[in-house]
Amino acid sequence: MEPANKSYPEAEYECLIVAIDPDRCPKPDPDSEEGYPYLIPMDIEEQFHGISDADASRIGELVVRTILSGGLSPDEEQAAYWHRQIQSWVYKIASGKMAMN
Repeated sequence: MEPANKSYPEAEYECLIVAIDPDRCPKPDPDSEEGYPYLIPMDIEEQFHGISDADASRIGELVVRTILSGGLSPDEEQAAYWHRQIQSWVYKIASGKMAMN
């Protein structure tokens, strides 16, 4: 197994948003064990640290809810906004300003 590719030494978690390559995978099968070929560059690649595994999982849920509500587009052009949003959630969770259920 290769070592983690951390963007900074303290990184513990990574949120990735990628687009499935429609030419190589025109009909994605969620039951496939082979995974999906994705387009490069990745849309969003954000690393963070300082919260629990459960809270990091909740960050993933917040990302999905934000996308589904139309709050923020999951594309590369929005990477700076995603960076600020995810880091804001991490800060609020770590400092106790955001309760996680």
